[in-house]
Amino acid sequence: MLRKAKQKVKELGLEAGRKVAFDYLEAAQLPADCTETFDFIYSFDCFPHCDSHTIFQYLKEIRRALKSEGRAMIHTANITTEPGFKRFAKQKEASVQGFCFTSPDIIRTLVKNAGLEIVKESSVDGNNIYYSRDFLCVLRKSG
Repeated sequence: MLRKAKQKVKELGLEAGRKVAFDYLEAAQLPADCTETFDFIYSFDCFPHCDSHTIFQYLKEIRRALKSEGRAMIHTANITTEPGFKRFAKQKEASVQGFCFTSPDIIRTLVKNAGLEIVKESSVDGNNIYYSRDFLCVLRKSG
């Protein structure tokens, strides 16, 4: 995936490292030099494959990495929707290959305790698979 992303940046003529950076992380920890660096952090289709402890670690890292007025968008798997529960019921156990399910209330709790707050959150919409099945939200630093 990183190779494909880097190739796309090259095709678009963007300078990797200036406008876009790609890092492979072995743990839920961003590089030390990322403190208060980013205006926007985007995590789509990643957290559905992480357990709640890992999501919480990443949320704390997102808080550290955001500039004071920065925002983040995250996407999680939601067991409380009908399509979310159907997907949950098909799996025998949580796995990286499958989903690790949460709920909006769990995510709200993790976000708050990571020192972030939700600016906007998705609502169920049957016209979009992600809005009908999952939970998406925009975050900022608390306070």
